[in-house]
Amino acid sequence: NPTLEKVSSQNEIVWHWENRFEKEEVYKIKMWLGTIDAAIVETFGKYPFEMHFFIHRSKSGNEPVPWAHTTRGKDQGVHFHVNMDYSLEEFLDDWTAQHEISHLSIPFVGKENAWFSEGYATYMQCQVMQIQGAMTSEDVALKYRSKLGNCKVAYQSNLPFPAAADSLKKAWNYPAMYWGGVSFFWKLNKAYEGELNRNLISVMEQYVSCCRVNDSSPKEICSILDEVTNSTIASQLLTEYETEPAYTLFEEM
Repeated sequence: NPTLEKVSSQNEIVWHWENRFEKEEVYKIKMWLGTIDAAIVETFGKYPFEMHFFIHRSKSGNEPVPWAHTTRGKDQGVHFHVNMDYSLEEFLDDWTAQHEISHLSIPFVGKENAWFSEGYATYMQCQVMQIQGAMTSEDVALKYRSKLGNCKVAYQSNLPFPAAADSLKKAWNYPAMYWGGVSFFWKLNKAYEGELNRNLISVMEQYVSCCRVNDSSPKEICSILDEVTNSTIASQLLTEYETEPAYTLFEEM
């Protein structure tokens, strides 16, 4: 049966144990996800809903969390498939929980907009890991720079960015699709810092507290971000990504 535990400084989490776990394993999982959730709350503020964590035992993969995915709809949450052979420290250094729980700070935008949602969660996982203490600001800056540099070649296309990203997804080049999407949020953060003396984290914290609603689209999210910042920065950048040839978007990076 699911159990609900409320901690004042954290989100409300409903635990679903999909397999049998020993007491020590339950403790390890709660320490891991509780630590990540504390960093999530410090990043975005509290989510305006309960989070449902579905914990599945896995023996596959050579990492603590071989697979995870969000669940949307009535219950907002994440299914985690965990390999309990790994230590708590290895779980805390893994990026999967930071990525998946970050997804929940914006609505589901549809599979056709995977470049936006995956780019967002990939950008934010590094921010959460920095707040958590698993990465330094130098680590994060270096990761963005190297990953964006690596995927630049994949976007040497005259297609608009969403179409170029979709073709990479169909070719199973998920890293380039994800990190290409990061470029949008990297640029958005840079614009906020340069024009508004703010950063994307502070804008998203305001968004989560006022406007995190049901299913949406990139256009609607950007429109709300513009309201939050009293600017047109997000919508203008989205228009560039939807209309300009993909290769031009990487020229200044």
